[in-house]
Amino acid sequence: MAQLTKYRIRLPLKVLSHEPVRCVLQGTTPLIWRGVSVDIECAIFFGDDFVTDIGNVVSITLQIHEQNARSSSPLIQKTIEAVDLNTTLTEEDWNGNEPDDCHVKFELDNDDTHFDMTGHSQWTRSFWLVVHATLDDGSYITLGSTLLKVEEDATQEGLSVLGVSAGNFRVKAGGWLQLKDSETGKFTTIYTKNGEIVLAEPEDE
Repeated sequence: MAQLTKYRIRLPLKVLSHEPVRCVLQGTTPLIWRGVSVDIECAIFFGDDFVTDIGNVVSITLQIHEQNARSSSPLIQKTIEAVDLNTTLTEEDWNGNEPDDCHVKFELDNDDTHFDMTGHSQWTRSFWLVVHATLDDGSYITLGSTLLKVEEDATQEGLSVLGVSAGNFRVKAGGWLQLKDSETGKFTTIYTKNGEIVLAEPEDE
């Protein structure tokens, strides 16, 4: 290998499968360091059959959710329109594992992957990654899903890695700032609404 490149995750999405998709480069469900730039390269299969014609695909969307709150708003959402899909990809191309040889590529920068690690004392956290497509007849199809494990490397600048032991404040999922009451030990979310500071109901640790 001549030069280092950014992180890559390469996912064969099998439409009929409910099993977690494994990254073909890592040989397991994907794992990244928190705060890295990463490309997620995907090819579409129908069962074990490689899909050679994606001409009826209008767009493909990647979402990353809280693992235990999949129905909540996604932490990350990226949509690639039909014009930017690789409609000439062959299975042989895909098996060659070159970065651009995929039906669709999602580019996440280090701001995207600065996940909130609040309360995760082992410095790892799993998220729910799902990819779906919209077809030209209006159909919605889940292409595949998997767990994305994120590990703290302790070197990235940006959103702090906070936990209950961090002291008198923490950052919740979604970027909400909470302050700790020194008397009760409870945390209160603080935010602004119409230019005024608002305090939410206190929460236990």
